[in-house]
Amino acid sequence: MSNFADFMLRRDVPSLKSAGKCSGIGYFQKIPIRILLTVPSLIQIVVVVALIGWLSWWHGQQTVNRLAVQLQNEISERVRLKLETYLATPQFITAINQNAVQLNQLELNNPPALEQYLFHQLQQFNSVSGILIGTEQGYLRAVNRRGGLHLLKLDPSDQGQVHNYQLDSTGEKTRLVGTFLKPDVRQISWYRAAVQAKRPVWSQIFQTPDNRDLSLNANVPIYDLQTGQLEGVASAGVVVSVIDQFLDSLQISATGLVFIVERNGNLIGTSTDALPYRTIQQNGKVKLSQVSAADSSHPLIRQTAQQLLQQFGDFAQITTPQHLTFSDNGQRGYVRVLPYRDSLGLDWLIVVVIPETDFMAQIDHNSRVTVLLCLTAVLIALGLGILASSWIAKPMQQLSQASQAMANGDRNQRVPEVLPIQEIQITAQAFNQMAETLGLSFQQIEVANTTLETQVREQTAQLRQALEFEDLLRRITEKVRDSLDEAQILQTVVRELALELGLQGCDVALYNLETRTSTVYYEYLCADYPKAEGKSMAMDQVPELYQQLLQRQYAQFCLTQPLLRDVCEDARFACLACPVTDDQGVLGDLWLFKSHQWWFNPEEIRLVQQVANQCAIALRQSRLYQMAQAQVKELEHLHRIKDDFLSTVSHELRTPMANIKMATQLLEMSLERIGLTEATAESVFRYLQILKDEGQREITLINNLLDLSRLDAGTEPYVPTTIDPKTWIPHVVEPFVERAQLQHQQLQLELAPELPPLTTDLSDLERILSELLNNACKYTPAGEQIVVTASIVETASAKPAARSTEVPRRTEADPGPANGGSPTFLISVTNSGTEIPEDEQERIFDKFYRIPSTDPWKHGGTGLGLALVKGLVEKLNGEIHVESHSGHTTFMIQLPMARGAGHIKSG
Repeated sequence: MSNFADFMLRRDVPSLKSAGKCSGIGYFQKIPIRILLTVPSLIQIVVVVALIGWLSWWHGQQTVNRLAVQLQNEISERVRLKLETYLATPQFITAINQNAVQLNQLELNNPPALEQYLFHQLQQFNSVSGILIGTEQGYLRAVNRRGGLHLLKLDPSDQGQVHNYQLDSTGEKTRLVGTFLKPDVRQISWYRAAVQAKRPVWSQIFQTPDNRDLSLNANVPIYDLQTGQLEGVASAGVVVSVIDQFLDSLQISATGLVFIVERNGNLIGTSTDALPYRTIQQNGKVKLSQVSAADSSHPLIRQTAQQLLQQFGDFAQITTPQHLTFSDNGQRGYVRVLPYRDSLGLDWLIVVVIPETDFMAQIDHNSRVTVLLCLTAVLIALGLGILASSWIAKPMQQLSQASQAMANGDRNQRVPEVLPIQEIQITAQAFNQMAETLGLSFQQIEVANTTLETQVREQTAQLRQALEFEDLLRRITEKVRDSLDEAQILQTVVRELALELGLQGCDVALYNLETRTSTVYYEYLCADYPKAEGKSMAMDQVPELYQQLLQRQYAQFCLTQPLLRDVCEDARFACLACPVTDDQGVLGDLWLFKSHQWWFNPEEIRLVQQVANQCAIALRQSRLYQMAQAQVKELEHLHRIKDDFLSTVSHELRTPMANIKMATQLLEMSLERIGLTEATAESVFRYLQILKDEGQREITLINNLLDLSRLDAGTEPYVPTTIDPKTWIPHVVEPFVERAQLQHQQLQLELAPELPPLTTDLSDLERILSELLNNACKYTPAGEQIVVTASIVETASAKPAARSTEVPRRTEADPGPANGGSPTFLISVTNSGTEIPEDEQERIFDKFYRIPSTDPWKHGGTGLGLALVKGLVEKLNGEIHVESHSGHTTFMIQLPMARGAGHIKSG
């Protein structure tokens, strides 16, 4: 020990050598290790032994109380359980008999059957002493086993004579034992108690007919379930002596006891030889009378009862479990009182009494033994301390030397492990284990490296498979999303899955939920199997499988019989069926087949589910596209029919209107030749003018219809012409100047100073501007202004804060508008005095639409002018906007500026 300590000091704290010169440290270094190890331990042991002795005595006192309480709790609980078990049987029997009568399984008016029934029932329940049934007609049948099997029979005709028959083992009557008088069964106490209570109830404790014991009966009235009329009373009894015998069998303590007492103080049973009743001879008859606990012949029972009465005044006052102590002549006792009640009204007290002397004898003996053991322990500790001090030095020196060698690099050092001191032995074992661990560490590192490499390979393989599956899913998704062909989508999904997963086969089926059939639309087979493509199968053929698929759940199973393919019977496949589903429902399913030796792993199942979901999305898109295409074709067909109709009708109307116009002109010339003038025939010329105006109006309508039809059909050619706006616009506006003056309107033209040439379709632009000026002149009140402006603006700032009706269109001659930010040509026509309601501005460019109640001048109109303007603007790849507020309405047209040279037309 000292050598090892010196080694540690030299290694870790060399400076402590000089510090040893300190008087305190030097003094303690001179103490022998044997004294250092022995004396402190001895002092500690003496103190501990003395403390343990005192604690043992104190703990003994506490143990007495605790053991007494535990024992009393256990005894009282056992008694309670015994009472519940023993007294439950008669309650159970009476309930059975009540149900048997009420359910017509037992007839009270059939005495022979009733006797056999009671006999066999008594044979089944050994714990009851007798079973009785009395009826309202005065019949009584009772079977008991007192002194053998007996049948008690009382009929109304017997005049109170009860016949006591002895029964054999089969329940047959062997002989009449005797008769005795009994009152009417309906007047017997147990019968009347049940009738008065109208529910199951216990009888009072009564003397058995053989005068040998006390009995307690459970009684239940029997009522007709339909009429509620009382039919009789069923009863079953137990003898009190069984309870007394059970209490006597309990092992409590040397002088401890347990007894059961009623609330009136009468004893039910005790664990002593003292009987709970006394026998009295009265008038030549034996009478059993219950004994009061306070008058018991047993002194401990009597003293306990008196103590309880003294403390509580009455047994009825004890309503909760009680733990009590009492003292009599200097002797303490422990009392446990446990109330026992049941649903039939039984109310008893279980009392467990244990004198303290039953425990203290052993406790005192244990205390003396403890003192002797403590003294012996002190002597042994002294000897062991001296012996241990000599045992420690040698193993500590060996351990010190081995440790120094290990520190110098010799890892083969070992020390003896069989040592008398456990701590040093543990240290030696730890030292040897450390040496062995150093040798095994390299091997463990190699094993760990091998395991790690294996795990890395497995993880790498899983990661590679996950990446491959992710790439496959992405590839399939891109293909099916890019395709709107349903057949190509199904073919791509099936082929890619079959090739990538190495399947023997893969097919996709679509459902018809109305006919509940599944049809294979495409399959891919890697083996020579019969094809199932195009075949249908009823879902009811495999209802469990398709119910699972329709609930959006996959199914994996071993297919052992052909469904759609005529393959050999021994062909077996590992099959995965996955529903093709989206948020709107299940469209079909994917079936994948591989060899039955290989199941689909979770990664493969997850991949198939994701592919099935993408397939469902693509199928839904394809079907929506097909529906949209069908609707587009239908609309195009209707549009062509409409255009053909308008074109035909317009042409058919144009010829007669031209004839009407010509006839009107000829009529006017004829009138002039015959000398009729406007002055002489004012009404004739007025009618003629109306005819001319209406004819011109109809011709304009027909022309507008034809122009709109050609615009909608895209047959109107685009003829680009370069114009000079400064000269061309005034030329177009000039015819409207005179008209405006006649209507007392002011027509102004405002052109920007620098207007570059504009390349556009000349006839279309002229038609647009003329139509807008015609509307302005028509709807502008007298005294108001009409302003036509033209300027160049940037596209980004040209669009006003008004509603746009732009619908870009392209023709072969014009590829489209210029890039954003390029200059555009802006023409606007503004008139004052009129305003278009805001809620009507979005519809004024619709065909045949006229603003309700906004034509106070009754000019009329076809509702085609602005629609034609819009169509022509779109043909020129321009935009038209409208603004109307504060009594002003402005139509603005934006046209792209053409690039390049062209023929300039100036008007």
